[in-house]
Amino acid sequence: MENKYSKFNTQQYSKTNDSINTQFYKLGKPPQRLHYFFETQCDANPDITALICDTERLSYAELDARANQLANYLLRRGIRSGSRVGILLERSVNTYVTLLAILKCGAAFVPLDPSFPQDRIAFIAENASLNLLVTTSQFVDITAGVCCQVLLLDAVAGAIAIQPANRIAIADSVDELCYIIYTSGSTGRPKGVAVNHSSICNFLTVCTPIYGVTCGDRVYQGMILAFDFSIEEIWPTFIVGATLVAGPTNHRRLGSELTDFLIEHAITVMYCVPTLLATIDRDLPLLRTLIVGGEACPQYLVERWSRPERRMLNTYGPTETTVTALWTELFPDQPVTIGKPLPTYSVYILDEQLHPVPSGEAGEICIGGIGVAQGYVNLPEQTAAKFVCDPFEQNDPQARLYRTGDLGRVTPNDEIEYLGRIDTQVKIRGYRIELTEIETVLLETPDVENAIVSLVSISTTVEELVAYITLRVPVADSEELKNRLHTVLRHRLPSYMVPAFIEILDTIPTLPNGKADRSKLPAPTQRMQRQHRSDQTLPVTLSKQESAIANIWQKLFPHAQISIKDDFFLDLGGHSLLAASLVSQLREQPEFSHVSMLDVYQCPTIAGLATRLTQQTALPNVPTAPLPFHRTSRKRYLRSVTVQALGLIVILFCFALQWLLPYLTYTWMQENDASNLQSAFLSIATLAGIIPLMLGFSIVAKWLLLGQVKPGKYPLWGSFYLRWWFVKNLLSITPLHFLSGTPLLNVYYRLLGAKIGTNVYLNSVNIDVPDLVSIGADSSLGYEARLLNATLEHGWLEIGSIKIGNRCFVGASAVLSQNTIIEENASLEDLSMLPPLQRIPAREVWAGSPAAKVGINESKMISRPARLRRIYFGTLQAILLLTLPILELLPILPGVEQMYSISDQKHWLLLSPLIALSFVILMALQIAALKWLIVGRVKPGSYRLDSHRYVRLWYVDKLMALSLDIIRPLYATLYLLPWYRLLGAKLGWRAEISTPSSLVPDLVTIGDESFIADGVIMGVPRVECGRIHLQSTKIGKRAFIGNSALLPAGVIIGDDTLIGCMSVTPADKSLVAKPDTSWFGSPAINLPQRQVVQGFSVESTYKPPMSLVLQRMSFEAVRVLFPLSWIVVLSSVLIDTMITLNDDWDESALILMLPFLYLGFGLVATAITIIAKWLIIGRYKSTERPLWSNFVFRSELVTCIHETLAVPLLVDMLRGTPFINWYLRLMGCKIGKQVYTDTTDITEFDTIEVGNDVALNSNCGLQTHLFEDRVMKISTVTIGDRCSVGSGAIVLYDTVMEPDSNLGNLSMLMKGESLPASTSWVGSPARIAE
Repeated sequence: MENKYSKFNTQQYSKTNDSINTQFYKLGKPPQRLHYFFETQCDANPDITALICDTERLSYAELDARANQLANYLLRRGIRSGSRVGILLERSVNTYVTLLAILKCGAAFVPLDPSFPQDRIAFIAENASLNLLVTTSQFVDITAGVCCQVLLLDAVAGAIAIQPANRIAIADSVDELCYIIYTSGSTGRPKGVAVNHSSICNFLTVCTPIYGVTCGDRVYQGMILAFDFSIEEIWPTFIVGATLVAGPTNHRRLGSELTDFLIEHAITVMYCVPTLLATIDRDLPLLRTLIVGGEACPQYLVERWSRPERRMLNTYGPTETTVTALWTELFPDQPVTIGKPLPTYSVYILDEQLHPVPSGEAGEICIGGIGVAQGYVNLPEQTAAKFVCDPFEQNDPQARLYRTGDLGRVTPNDEIEYLGRIDTQVKIRGYRIELTEIETVLLETPDVENAIVSLVSISTTVEELVAYITLRVPVADSEELKNRLHTVLRHRLPSYMVPAFIEILDTIPTLPNGKADRSKLPAPTQRMQRQHRSDQTLPVTLSKQESAIANIWQKLFPHAQISIKDDFFLDLGGHSLLAASLVSQLREQPEFSHVSMLDVYQCPTIAGLATRLTQQTALPNVPTAPLPFHRTSRKRYLRSVTVQALGLIVILFCFALQWLLPYLTYTWMQENDASNLQSAFLSIATLAGIIPLMLGFSIVAKWLLLGQVKPGKYPLWGSFYLRWWFVKNLLSITPLHFLSGTPLLNVYYRLLGAKIGTNVYLNSVNIDVPDLVSIGADSSLGYEARLLNATLEHGWLEIGSIKIGNRCFVGASAVLSQNTIIEENASLEDLSMLPPLQRIPAREVWAGSPAAKVGINESKMISRPARLRRIYFGTLQAILLLTLPILELLPILPGVEQMYSISDQKHWLLLSPLIALSFVILMALQIAALKWLIVGRVKPGSYRLDSHRYVRLWYVDKLMALSLDIIRPLYATLYLLPWYRLLGAKLGWRAEISTPSSLVPDLVTIGDESFIADGVIMGVPRVECGRIHLQSTKIGKRAFIGNSALLPAGVIIGDDTLIGCMSVTPADKSLVAKPDTSWFGSPAINLPQRQVVQGFSVESTYKPPMSLVLQRMSFEAVRVLFPLSWIVVLSSVLIDTMITLNDDWDESALILMLPFLYLGFGLVATAITIIAKWLIIGRYKSTERPLWSNFVFRSELVTCIHETLAVPLLVDMLRGTPFINWYLRLMGCKIGKQVYTDTTDITEFDTIEVGNDVALNSNCGLQTHLFEDRVMKISTVTIGDRCSVGSGAIVLYDTVMEPDSNLGNLSMLMKGESLPASTSWVGSPARIAE
């Protein structure tokens, strides 16, 4: 064996080197016994406070004296060297007195905890051969029946008090046992780890100087003694003479109340597990040392808790190697590792044969050194398996290694990275469990010969644990045996580890190698009766509501024996899709037509849900009857079609003029022998001049056609609707986006009729009817806020007023519906929706969809610049605005110039892909160069809106917005990532980024393999009180951010976390920073379980082979160039046609022909899109396809052509007309008669069915696919006759809106939901409208 390992380079595998060892040998030789550390400090500083526990304060001398008294009493009870004494106490002064007293007797202590079941306490007492168990009368019940003497401290307090306070002399000739701590594992019973004094004293000698505790520190002690982390809290404190502060044992043990405790007690040093640390909701200003361990520490906690004046250490070590074996200091800008070994410890990364693995590869973490424990108490075989001879210490044949069972690797910095457990584990109900632990418990029953536990899919939506057993001899009553086994499992294991099925087999099927063949295990038959509550099955008598709910539950979980107290998610394994099915089936019954998904998540039991629905049924504010549907005669409808066709001529003319005038100017100048420079200059000048011209024209058109709009209800397809539609579409093609974030937008809306006070900030705000909107002074409306005071439903155009008071705040993507009021100094937070007829009282903060009160606004200091300062910055922004169209044009000019240098038309048409490519590259490089030139690297901070810094940030934001409009094909491709990195974003490997908006690249970090879907508003800065606030936004590994979700600035998203479609993060940001959580809605609700798409290989989802990468890159190259090349070709043909016609026609005739020529241009673009869809995809059908697949590549190509070619060039201008439905039908949608469509957010066209007289309001989304788990799942959306879908609402797939049902603004219909006929719903998730 020695020869086998002779070439191993220990330094390469992070074995402790001499320099580190000598650095920390400042305490000299360790003492022979643990308590000598304490006694040495007592002798040196007797009067210093040693312990604070509740209201008691003991000096070192006082604590020593009390421990000596108890030690003398124990000595009289026969406890001495070699004895083993259990400690079962609630944390108190007696805890520390007893711990010291046992050691002073020369005995070993065995800590237990009052939370342990009686069975576990009895087992430990017997297994550890306890001579005595020290406890109090409080725990007499759970100590009944233990095999040793029990000492009740409160009963013998008087006898202890009269004992002498002198120390007991102990012989130190032998290295004795110090303690036994029990850990859980795969044995079915806890394992006792025996640790000698030499090991623990060595550990404390080397770790104390590293931890840096000083005599002036106040150290928090919050771990239970049964967890060896408590040793790190207690003993370094005693070694240096610091003060130990005992933590609370009640409700103050975590969260905000623990924070209060730590601040009150001026804690300076704290040891804790990361899970506990995550619950502390505020910083601890006096905390100078923070040590975490016990579980993996997430990066977000490091970033949250790091301070320049604070050390944060990460420790790792199983109990079997004496508390801690590795350590490192954590920094926010460095990856989390478990560091390097402590002095006197050694660590190796080995394979199954204990051979070193190559550096950087994963292997088992094995630990050597004096810290390796004796082994497991009374478990010689397990000790032999885990505590093996150390082949790297050839000079010490007694040296041993402990095999941790943990995976790790050596990083390039020679630190160890923890990678998880080697053992086979499964995950159920959100818990990771070890199947062998369940199997071991089953095998303890004499009747059971063999046992295999497996996680089995009961249906397409439910997974359960199934125990398969074989028997030694047949039993007469197999059901009795299964019930008995189930009872044992319930008493020994947590509820989530108890199998739902127990199946008795004749034999366990095996593979040729003798291992169990799980693939041949039979399907389970009968679910075990759940008995974790007193009433487990459904009672004989159920209420009407309970019975109806129970019947549906039984259908969803056909094998389950259901209790009215079973949790839909945690007990039965339900997930979001099953919840939607439950809700839809309940809604089929009239008395439950109002049930929502939120009801199920908040009341996940039959009893709770029945109570909730009964109370809701009794509410007086049931939905009122909707307005009667207004039917339009065919004659009026056809007349409106004619009028809209005529109106489109004007709209097309205005759009074409903006689109083509610069190119026409350039071409006309070239035809008249002007120089290239002259041609370019005049082209740019006309482009800059068209912006104010269009803005002015839209204002004049509004007043001429609509005048002063009044609130009311106007028939769809009627005269007023047609005039309103024309003005609305004219405003939509006006270059309004240039004005966002500037005072010019306020001026423009005032000219349209809005009443806007001074010092109002408007970002990219959309206002339906400006005449009926008033916004008070000093208010702030955020990114993509929408004032939707015009809605189409029931065949009517309903228009109302919106009033916003002074000093109000409206967050990003927030929506105000018609006839709403926000009073002074009130707030409507991000992605919130204020329904019609609602009012937010003064100073209140509302959030959610529908919005509800969440807080009160504090008084805020408003930054109000002087008038001259406002004029100066407004003028500066106006000047800069004129440069933006120039930047749109500059990247295309080299290609256009090259094209016109070639006389042969066929040749320059062939050059169009190269022109498109050069345009994309030059535009991307131009934006990146300007970004770095203008703002450099952006850092978190707060800036006044009337400052040059804000103007620079605003200008770069305009550039980023331009990129989404102009080079949109680049988004959602692999080619986007290097450009984002060039802009300053920190992106992980294989991150998928679609079309995020509002992000500041420098402040965005996206982890490996995360997925950012379409329309995500990421890291949106908060603009309030005249200042813009920038913060970093970080997304962990393998996170999923759904379509139209909103991530506020400063949020940290944990690894494997899901934020659903149109959802926000929870108000408590620490919750979403935790890994492996799922959130949905506004406000965010936690999804205990969600449907996970399975059955696809990791190669088709996360780790594609190079062949798939190259295939995707090829498709995406076509995706980027195909639509842009056609735009170049069609624009060139159109311009060339107009130049040719100019030879025969005068300018006035040519101008009159412009909209018709452009219409031909747009029709060709839509025809190309339609043909491409049918050639590339054919007909869409319900399916599931992995991200890295040919189908997904083709589907994304079709979507890009639709969004880049047809929509911007023609289809967008057809909104609100029958003509858009013609296009959608040709793409495959099934759309009924007289449908009002004001959206283009449709992709898998063939899966959508829309009935007659439906109203699809502005920018609603019929979301027929999602990419959760990196699998594209496509399914159907069905919308019945006379339904309406509100502005910004999303209807997910597998949903049905029955006739006459309505979904409100910014509302979400979840997967699998069905809305009953003639009902109105609002919110995310949708609930009955009140």
